[in-house]
Amino acid sequence: MRIHRRVISLDVVVPEKHARRLIAEFGRVFGVDDGKGGWRRRHVDSYLTVSGGRLIRVSVGEDDEGRFYNFLRVFCAECDLSFREPEKQPAS
Repeated sequence: MRIHRRVISLDVVVPEKHARRLIAEFGRVFGVDDGKGGWRRRHVDSYLTVSGGRLIRVSVGEDDEGRFYNFLRVFCAECDLSFREPEKQPAS
């Protein structure tokens, strides 16, 4: 047996008016191979209304974590939103 891929779960809070766009852009940018030579949009894991907007939970491969943060930086710049850089996690 071997571990195929490590996945991390990330929670993002975005103002309500930008939530649909974030979900759509995530699906496009992080789309996955459908196994038939095509491409399909990737879905977010969940979303719910919280104080300040929508909490959107996504899962990305551990090797895509930096790419996801870059995606958020660009998204926030385009929507004139601030982006709080995540704290560095100590190596275990």
